[in-house]
Amino acid sequence: MIKTKRRNLLKLAGNLFCGWLIFSPVPKKKQKLTSTERVRSQKYDSAYHRRLEKEFPDWPERIAYQEKQKRLYDSAIRKEREASKLRLRNKQFAWTLEEKDAVDYIKGTGPYAYYQDPSTPPNIFDRRQTFLLKMHDLTAQEKFLNSFNRQNY
Repeated sequence: MIKTKRRNLLKLAGNLFCGWLIFSPVPKKKQKLTSTERVRSQKYDSAYHRRLEKEFPDWPERIAYQEKQKRLYDSAIRKEREASKLRLRNKQFAWTLEEKDAVDYIKGTGPYAYYQDPSTPPNIFDRRQTFLLKMHDLTAQEKFLNSFNRQNY
């Protein structure tokens, strides 16, 4: 009699523990913000930003790199849409390494998250928007203009 009560209690405890494991909420992983999300979370003077977009100089190499990545990104998105129309599974659909790199570049994820971060100095891996947002800082703007003038004149 005592053994059956003990056995029943152990079963009940086991069921409660398993139920707790199954139905307990799983903590969400903190997602890293992309560069565009980081930019949206900060406040900038929009009129000054539009003026920078129109008039601020840029490296020709950075512009060429961005255009190349944009073309690869467009082809990757086109390929993804076609795969979804054909209802291909993830195992059957894959981007090339260049397309994956371009997606990371445009979205500001992967290795580009560091380079497109507003706290890092301007570099070739910036997109035009992240580059201009870095130029809101006057000291960074002055350093860039000095190096730009040294290279071009």
